[in-house]
Amino acid sequence: MAAPNSTYDCKYPCQSTGQAMSGGCCDGIWQPYVAFTNIRWLPQDRVERYAFGWNPTGDNVWFWRSIHAVYYTSMDLQAYPFDKQSLLLQMEVPQARMGWSGALVNLIPSITGDAMFTARTGSDQLSGWAVDGIKLTPYNYPLCMMPLEHSNMPSPRDDPSPLVPSHAYALKQKGRDSSCAAAIEALPDPQASVFYRSSPVRGVAGQVIVVSGLNVEIVVRRFWVPHVITAILPVVATTWLAFLVFFLPRKDMEARLGAVTGLFLALAAIQFVITGMTPASSYVTTMQQLVLVSYVTLIQTGLENVLLWWLTIYHKSKQRLNKWVAIIQFLAYNLAVFVIIAVASQYGARS
Repeated sequence: MAAPNSTYDCKYPCQSTGQAMSGGCCDGIWQPYVAFTNIRWLPQDRVERYAFGWNPTGDNVWFWRSIHAVYYTSMDLQAYPFDKQSLLLQMEVPQARMGWSGALVNLIPSITGDAMFTARTGSDQLSGWAVDGIKLTPYNYPLCMMPLEHSNMPSPRDDPSPLVPSHAYALKQKGRDSSCAAAIEALPDPQASVFYRSSPVRGVAGQVIVVSGLNVEIVVRRFWVPHVITAILPVVATTWLAFLVFFLPRKDMEARLGAVTGLFLALAAIQFVITGMTPASSYVTTMQQLVLVSYVTLIQTGLENVLLWWLTIYHKSKQRLNKWVAIIQFLAYNLAVFVIIAVASQYGARS
């Protein structure tokens, strides 16, 4: 590491300012390779900030770097919009395949913070979300376990260096150590495997390559009040208004069905707004369940009004029919009496 104000032609300044004369030069400084496994893309206009430092009286070296990226993580939307999400940032440090430097570079959790900048105003840091906390979880695993745990099928039999041999694929659910050993021992030259780390020192045995990782979970909570006002309240109000049709006269069938049809169309318009707000998922979210219940309620309300109207008309028709039947029976009875009297009169006249 060259000291500041040196005339050395620096290729890698110790600070992101690019001024080796003021910050020093860090050519030849060893840096561990840290991979962010769930990065989706890196903005091309991002600002890369970093800096090296060292203790002049010792051999300690520190290094910091800011990383601006878009990450991928799965989200559980079943409780939307009353949901919490754990946003994952995953970083890993694999051992070098060649050489032997002793212990693995471990990612050790230290401290976290939820402030994006040194100065904070009274507004929200994220639009629509609140940061509840950050969790750091270290882990490590043998590199050979990655294809064993996630492969859909074993390697072909004619593969000269199979990543997942057939017998190792059968053992992948029975233990990490046995499966990993079986995958390496099945190779023609185990030490030539990408999973094996050989040692150039005699008498020092090699070992499988181990990956040290760190999961950074940012726990965020969605602000549910805007969703209640813009989505849930209109749906519930539309459903409640449907029950007002029962206060209309039973004879006024057109007004009842017209009100239910209008509310049904209003709910369909509200659904278009909700669809634009709700993230797509493979399952029915809570918001979509509410819309389905509202649709079913409106349909049942309409059918119940039709049934009530039919029962009312049926009873009136039955009463009218019974009245005509009574009139016909009365006329038939009177006609029969008249015929009997007439016949009796004729027999009396003849006698």
